[in-house]
Amino acid sequence: MSRVLMVVTIFSFVWGNLCYAQDTNQDQSTDLISGDESLGLIHFIEIHVDDQVSGGCWTNVNQIRKNVRLKLEQSGIETAKKLLWEGPYGATLIIDVIGYRTEKTNVCVGYLNVSLVNYRAESFGYYGEYEIYRRYLLYQKAGIMTSGDNLNTMIKKDVDGYVSELAAKIIRNRGNEPIKKILKSYPIEANKPKIAE
Repeated sequence: MSRVLMVVTIFSFVWGNLCYAQDTNQDQSTDLISGDESLGLIHFIEIHVDDQVSGGCWTNVNQIRKNVRLKLEQSGIETAKKLLWEGPYGATLIIDVIGYRTEKTNVCVGYLNVSLVNYRAESFGYYGEYEIYRRYLLYQKAGIMTSGDNLNTMIKKDVDGYVSELAAKIIRNRGNEPIKKILKSYPIEANKPKIAE
């Protein structure tokens, strides 16, 4: 009889602890945030324009830069000339254009790539003795274009469209519950990216 009582007591103790551990783990659940949803965390963007176009095929680079800055700021996304540290609330918008004028046909040919990236340093190794610097791609759009004159109009149209789509995704994803939870727990002002003067 005492053995049966002891087995029942041990079983009850173990079962009770398992149920308690299970309940505790449910309280400590982890929210999974997809790459697209994580765009809702972005509040600061550094704009980087890489002009690799020759032959007079792209001449409105500064206008594009100003338009992008204006579009982002009108969407409630702060822009910076240089982010020294991005953190989860900052990212770099890279506008790469590669192009040239052909010799025989005198046509401008170009490739446009618009991407939003976040740079992160991660410690690695048993004692964290290695620092790995990685670039995470958050958004990307690209296209090829040709014109008998220059690529200005096409680049402006495509960049405007891509940046509008990006800004809309950022704003839309700020309404997701996991993003709201993060912003409430880790306020932007306390975790603001470092911006170069």
